[in-house]
Amino acid sequence: MPITMGLLLALSFVVSLLALGFLIWAIATKQFALDRAHAATVFGKQGADGPDTDGTHLFDTTGIDRVSARPVKLLILGAIFWLVVGSTFGVIASLKLHWPDWLNQAAPLTFGRMRALHLNLVAYGWLSQIGIACMFWILPRIFRTPLRAPKLPVIGFWLWNTAVFLGAAAFAHGWTDGEEWLEFPWQLDMLLVLAGVFFVVPLVKTARAREVDHIYVTGWYFLAAMVWFPCLFFIANLPGIHYGVEEATVNWWFAHNVLGLWLTPMGVGTAYYFIPKIIGKPIYSYSLSLIGFWGWLCSTARLASTT
Repeated sequence: MPITMGLLLALSFVVSLLALGFLIWAIATKQFALDRAHAATVFGKQGADGPDTDGTHLFDTTGIDRVSARPVKLLILGAIFWLVVGSTFGVIASLKLHWPDWLNQAAPLTFGRMRALHLNLVAYGWLSQIGIACMFWILPRIFRTPLRAPKLPVIGFWLWNTAVFLGAAAFAHGWTDGEEWLEFPWQLDMLLVLAGVFFVVPLVKTARAREVDHIYVTGWYFLAAMVWFPCLFFIANLPGIHYGVEEATVNWWFAHNVLGLWLTPMGVGTAYYFIPKIIGKPIYSYSLSLIGFWGWLCSTARLASTT
């Protein structure tokens, strides 16, 4: 266990140093030299005097949205499908708390498997895919440039959903790694890691080709999440390395980080984009939102290592 904890702490420390390096770069490139215009970059021509409802923009989004349309639509459809399936399993698991003998004729229908299927399908099938869809729709808009390599996220979509389907089927029939949040067999989890690579490459290429100097806070959260997830998932699923107490340590290091470094930044980044547009006002004290991002990035992984 000391070796495992040491490795995790060392990894978290290195990542924190990298985050600090990015922070220094952000300061050097004047990402913190802010004015009201930076906070209002999500608004259309009418500015921040009211909700952005007239469809006009400071830049032409027609071509940008057209390029992103296919991967975004596929991801939304996939997310909705797994939301329905995962929620169904959740309802069954909930009802089994009242009627334990209901649907116990087959092992895949027992409470333990229904509950775990609900967790994994909602986390990886629904929440992850809807968050990725938001990334592919919002990031090209705030970077004011079309999505680069739009075919890659389509490949990533099919890999991701194939992995979720096969992982759910394998777990339902008893093939599992036996760890919460990591129930899918590691061989199938590698498909999710590969899919994550197909998602992150076009987003990074789009960020590099951006037509704006300042990266809006939503962009920081989204890019950080997409870089974090493949790393977290790959490390947690490495076979033949962690056993016993060490395995439990890595399991909950991952479980805390998949919430704090994957699902949370997707939700926060989406909120920073949509809430100002809906209420018609820019983020209050925009610089605090960026300080919050860097504080989150530098501390979350290390805090999760100590739990």
